[in-house]
Amino acid sequence: MYEDRVRHDVKYLLQKLGDKFLCMVAVGDDVVTAYLINQAKYLKYSEKVGLKTLLELDLKRLIDSLERKCGITLPREVTEVYLDRDHNLLFIRFSEPDEQEVGEPLCTRTLVTLFTEEKTGKITALEMIGISDLLEELSNESSE
Repeated sequence: MYEDRVRHDVKYLLQKLGDKFLCMVAVGDDVVTAYLINQAKYLKYSEKVGLKTLLELDLKRLIDSLERKCGITLPREVTEVYLDRDHNLLFIRFSEPDEQEVGEPLCTRTLVTLFTEEKTGKITALEMIGISDLLEELSNESSE
């Protein structure tokens, strides 16, 4: 349960249900509304109430969606994940580069950079600036 930053009598309860989130809003002891939201909406909503956490980000689904959208195959071993809430940035490290690393943008509206070893082409990392927007972009495409 999370307290609203402005109205301290308003509380939010978020519960993950499969690939959706159940959001219940209570004023005092009374539940005034409840609704289902997808992961992208959850992240946008969480920015307003300060609830963002890596634990509720489905990395496998995110990677699968990027693969489908961009026609690429990404590694399945993840060695590091970093979420910068202030800049809405997500960084996924698949492996440390042995050589010089280079980045190139993927075919998304939201800025996603794929990092590879310059000489070998081995995929080493992904950086997503605007992760909330990317999740909404990928969610909209999967529902079409």
